[in-house]
Amino acid sequence: MPSTTTDGSCAARCNRPTQGTLVRTRRLKHTLQWLTPAPRRDVVSSTSTESPPRHVLIVGATGVVGRAAVEHFTALGDWKITMVSRRPPGYATDALHVPLDLTDEAACTAVLGTMQGVTHLIYTAIAGVNISDPEDIATNTSMLRNALLSLEAGSRDTLRHVSILQGRKAYAEYDPAQMLWPLKEQHPRHGGKAPAESQSSWYFTQEDFLKARRALPGVRWTYTIWRPPTVLGFVPGAPLNMIAALGVYAAVSREL
Repeated sequence: MPSTTTDGSCAARCNRPTQGTLVRTRRLKHTLQWLTPAPRRDVVSSTSTESPPRHVLIVGATGVVGRAAVEHFTALGDWKITMVSRRPPGYATDALHVPLDLTDEAACTAVLGTMQGVTHLIYTAIAGVNISDPEDIATNTSMLRNALLSLEAGSRDTLRHVSILQGRKAYAEYDPAQMLWPLKEQHPRHGGKAPAESQSSWYFTQEDFLKARRALPGVRWTYTIWRPPTVLGFVPGAPLNMIAALGVYAAVSREL
């Protein structure tokens, strides 16, 4: 699964890809395991009463990856989980659900700006399906900005990591002639087109926003951008799920 990440290391400061940013293809289960940070030697074990609490905020919790993330962190047992989405989740969960429209900046400030103690943000929300549509670019970039800036106001001292979900269209899949194989993070955007054209995707405007925010003095969180080729999973009411199409195909084929 392709991903781009920064962790404060020399490679990140030099804006140079590390081996961890190379193209990877993983099952969703393995991806969710990666969302869970490995134990650090300088941090007290999570089984100790002295360890700092870990609180994950999952934005877009009604989607395929959002639901899988909720179930994953619930199974771990030692995480506080808060879910954010416009509509209620269509599945049973003990996690706290907070209804929120990410396009509403004032609402984000009121809800996320007062949310304290969040250590990890998993952002899987999207609006629209055309990553190069100017209106969708503006909407999805502002949604991420509203969520992160508001969350920083309430959890500035505790936020440690931000994960956002994107996809393989960051590698110009709509024009195979421009793609270089294997896909790598250091490849130019859209095959090295002009800078103005390289911004014609909300994937890139979101990435640029994260990089610029991360570079500000006093910002301590790191980030990872996940770009899976395909995501399969079960969740009601999520059209961007290949399992539904496969199910229809199988049902029709059975009757032929």
